[in-house]
Amino acid sequence: MDKLSYEEVPGGLLIRSTLTNQLVVQFEYLLQQIVSSKNGSPMAYEMLSRLSSDLEDQCVDCESFFSNIDEKLIKNVFISQLRWISDHNCANSLDLISLNLTLSCLCDEQFVNQIICETHGPIAIEINEFERATLTTELINNIRMLQRFGHQVWLDDYLPHCQSANDTLGVIDWDMIKIDKTYLYTSDNDSVRMQLLIKYLHKYSGQGIIIEGIETNMQRAQFKREGIYLQGFYFGYPQSALRSTHAISNRQKSLVDGFH
Repeated sequence: MDKLSYEEVPGGLLIRSTLTNQLVVQFEYLLQQIVSSKNGSPMAYEMLSRLSSDLEDQCVDCESFFSNIDEKLIKNVFISQLRWISDHNCANSLDLISLNLTLSCLCDEQFVNQIICETHGPIAIEINEFERATLTTELINNIRMLQRFGHQVWLDDYLPHCQSANDTLGVIDWDMIKIDKTYLYTSDNDSVRMQLLIKYLHKYSGQGIIIEGIETNMQRAQFKREGIYLQGFYFGYPQSALRSTHAISNRQKSLVDGFH
């Protein structure tokens, strides 16, 4: 691949080929809320991306893109997102922002130190790929260092049959565990099965369980209890991060004004 240049723009990130200056991919940052199952109030916002490219003249599939790029590019995108959060004062808000990362990136102590230096408040790191990482002492120590600085580390897209994810349970002190939406869909008519999984995962999650893929009021009603959080189109589609941060700021200003 050509050498790449990175240009941070108000809505996201542009990555160009330094050889041709052609736009390889454009990231538009989005936010989707994660809410309390008890009262529906936002607990956090996951930062996602909408990708487009001059090379394909259409939107790029995000999962396919990230599964086919190297670790250096993943790290550069992550740091760009951190800077976006800092520039838009999100880290000082009442709401947590979560970002996606591979577990192998956290094996790099220098990169972990860069995360700590670039942040001005707590973030959550969602780990969504495990295959390239070994659960070494260095990796565990890097995760614990992030947590000592107030950051959270979440296990993302958990499925019971994923052995590499199961191998991390009890080894990594996960702050949150997200159950993948496909498990919700396949268990839609078996609430006992889902409740047993939630009970099992609570042993390995310090602050609770997040259930992805909530799309109906019936699904929401199943999980109305302490320590469970919900994410899905029922609560809103991912929105432009720029517009979302304005809305969050306005909501928080109203909350602060209400205390006077």
